[in-house]
Amino acid sequence: MAPPDRQRRQADWSRYVPPAQRHQILLRRFVLRSRSLLLRRSTRILMAVLLYLAICFGLVLWGGASLGMIGLLPLILAPAIGYLAYWLVWSEFHR
Repeated sequence: MAPPDRQRRQADWSRYVPPAQRHQILLRRFVLRSRSLLLRRSTRILMAVLLYLAICFGLVLWGGASLGMIGLLPLILAPAIGYLAYWLVWSEFHR
């Protein structure tokens, strides 16, 4: 019998699949779940931000420190400016 954590990962129907086909079916299920995870909008945004950070830090490490820091400014300033705009609009309508 498999350990409890492995039992939770497998669905109930996987016990009834013949052992010769089980690996192939579970692998296909894993591929489909991974693919659906990668197709999510939030995952694509995360990958784009991580790629942008990697490029900026690469510039910092390989001699373009000022260019890398300028590249990081949008990631640092955009949330602050967005919050400032939200606060200004909120305070304007609640006076």
